[in-house]
Amino acid sequence: MILVLSFCCCSGYFTDNGPVQQAGMLRLAMEGGGYLSSDTANDITPFLFRDRASGNNYLFFASDRGGTYALYYAQMDPAGNFFNLTKMDPVINQPGTTNFSPVVFQTGLAWTETGPTRIRYRNFQ
Repeated sequence: MILVLSFCCCSGYFTDNGPVQQAGMLRLAMEGGGYLSSDTANDITPFLFRDRASGNNYLFFASDRGGTYALYYAQMDPAGNFFNLTKMDPVINQPGTTNFSPVVFQTGLAWTETGPTRIRYRNFQ
């Protein structure tokens, strides 16, 4: 098995606490109105994942909306809107850690965690 991880921030979908129009980026719309990203939180390191079994699309990302960076995900509908915004469970977002750069596979999730810094992996089975 070959594991390739990218250690960079992809900000094409997100903006850091600033006017979206000035940054030249579009906000991600939530189903039913509102936006996934906001002016009060920094949302970074997006990873779009398609579940081959169900055909569903998910966006995984890190956000400091809870005070420290933690991993979140949202499902994407066929129109490109997001719903079911969910903070990942405490097994992944452990107290006293900062989590970012999620990479999702059919079998599990890899991410970077600081406190101490390391790459972690959790199997979905």
